[in-house]
Order: sequence, then C-alpha cells, then structure tokens
Amino acid sequence: MPSSGRAPHDAEPAGPDCAAPGAGTTGPRLAIDGLTITLDTPGGRAVAVADVSLAVAAGTTLGLVGESGSGKTLTALSIVGLLPPAARVAAGRVLLDGEDLLALDEPRLREVRGGRIGFVFQEPAQALNPVLTIGYQIAETLVVHRRAGWPAARAQAVEWLAAVQVPDPARRAGEYPHQLSGGLRQRALIAMALCCEPSLLVADEPTSALDATVQAELLDLLTALQSRHGLALLLVTHDLGVVARAADRIAVMYAGGIVEHGPARSVLREPRHPYTRGLLASMPGGAPGGRLPAIEGSVPAPGRRGPGCAFAPRCPHREPRCEAAPPAGVTVTAEHAVRCVLYG
Repeated sequence: MPSSGRAPHDAEPAGPDCAAPGAGTTGPRLAIDGLTITLDTPGGRAVAVADVSLAVAAGTTLGLVGESGSGKTLTALSIVGLLPPAARVAAGRVLLDGEDLLALDEPRLREVRGGRIGFVFQEPAQALNPVLTIGYQIAETLVVHRRAGWPAARAQAVEWLAAVQVPDPARRAGEYPHQLSGGLRQRALIAMALCCEPSLLVADEPTSALDATVQAELLDLLTALQSRHGLALLLVTHDLGVVARAADRIAVMYAGGIVEHGPARSVLREPRHPYTRGLLASMPGGAPGGRLPAIEGSVPAPGRRGPGCAFAPRCPHREPRCEAAPPAGVTVTAEHAVRCVLYG
C-alpha cells in the first residue's frame, strides 16, 4: 500500500462551547460546525442533533461516544450525505479540508464518498452485497473512483485484503460475505473503505458485534493503518473501552448534543459531566460477582426533550435550574470542556 505522505498535526483545545476548534495552523481535516439535524416523528418534525461542532486533525482519532439514540450515527451519516429519508440537515456545515460537503450536489458527493472519505458501517453483513464476491466489491470501488482498471483493481483487492490481515487473501477475495466470519467481514469492509486511500475514515460501531479478542485486533489494525497513512479517524461507538484504546480525543454525546469534550486521558481520568461518569461507572471490570452500575432511565427521543438539560431527569446531581434552561459550555482546563451547571 502506498503511503499517503500526510504529516499528522495536533488538535487545539476545545473552547467553552464544548466544540473542537481547528487543529494545527492549516485547520482540521474534518470540521463539523453548528450541525443541526431534524427528524420526522409521529408528533411532527423534531431536533435530533442540535448545534454540534467537532474537529478531527490528520493522523488523530476522535472518539464520539454515547448511548443508542444520542445522535452519533446521524452525525456520522450526515458527513457522507447518507441520512435516512426522515432526517435532514437544518443548519451547519461539514467541512473536509475546508470544502463544505453539505453544499455539494449528489454527483460531486459520490466522488467524495468512498474516494476522499472511507466509511465503515456498523453491520458488515448488511453493508456488503451478498451476491458479489469480496474481491469484486473492493475492485469495483477502485474502478468507480478511477483508481484502476479491472485487472489492476482485482490484484489490488487481494493486496488490500492482505493489508488488513485477512488470511489467504487470494482465496478469500473469491468468496462471498456469508462465507466469512464477522471479524473477516469487518476487515473486508475496512479494506473497501481504505482502498482509495481517503484522508478521512468514519467508523460507526466497527467492533460492536465482535468478541473482545477480535475487537482488540481490529482496533490495533485501525490504529496501525491510521499511523501509516496519516488518516483522520472519527470513531463512533457506545463503548468507552473502545475509545480508551484508540482515541486521542473524546466527545461525549447525549440527546443530540455534545456534553463533554477533551483529550482522551483527561476525559477518562477526570470525567466532569455526570453522564460521562455514569458511562465510565457502568463499564465492566469491577469486583467479580458485584452488581454492574447503570444509569437509570433512557435517552429521551427527539421531540420529548425538555427546555433544560436533557440529562437532568436521569442525573443524580440535578438542581431546579437544570430543568429551566440548557447549560452553557464551560472550559474546565485548557483543553477540556463540559456543559453542566456544576461548573458554571
């Protein structure tokens, strides 16, 4: 695999609005600015993602963490213009190297999608075509994006399967998705996402259906590929253990908004938001036989969120003011920001 030759650069600290600003002097690889997504619901159109701002620098990983229903996947899908029919972007910008992807027409967006942006979907069995071989699907990606003709593309497909550590890649290239294990299907999907050497990789729950050993292998693989090619990686997951292993920075998302953002070490060692603390407390690894702590309640659906802090109904530290108005973002250290009245 040829190296991209891109030099990594560090992200700047998050500001008081809990957004991740530009990284380095030339700006971030990916910058999401004030993204708002609405969703059609039985009760009318409701806000599903509210004023989200994030940035990912080349050669770094941002972990976007939260429970199901927090808006992570909608945020990720908006980057590549694959929102479901009931959802639409109501405001904001999604910039890739300074170019607003939301302003592109569909033909131009198709060139970017798969070419400059690789996307690893949550369910490889659904993302892969069941009636086409793995090798054909990777080769087709190369041909569509004019990276190779068919003979060269088929050869490169085998090379990419080898690069993502699929054993016996020449044989596997001729097999169909149902003939591969879940871990091998996910590796094939990663090969397809990377074969055009994108500058940004978005991985949506890439390890959720895999056992712990295969999870660790895939995360190590993603980290190694990122280091080799200078990729900006947006890692979307509900699992703080995953981002603890792979992320440079963490953004914690709840009910459509970012509630905490900062360097991974800072967020994991000194979590400030009660929601982040609850997520960390509920991770396995406590005393054997002990009861696993859980956050009571569930994420409110779009259209059912009150005027104040969306986490207030579940928060053990809630005060009357929490339910009156949404909290402002507060910088608690140079790089660590949180939205909570406890730090106002």
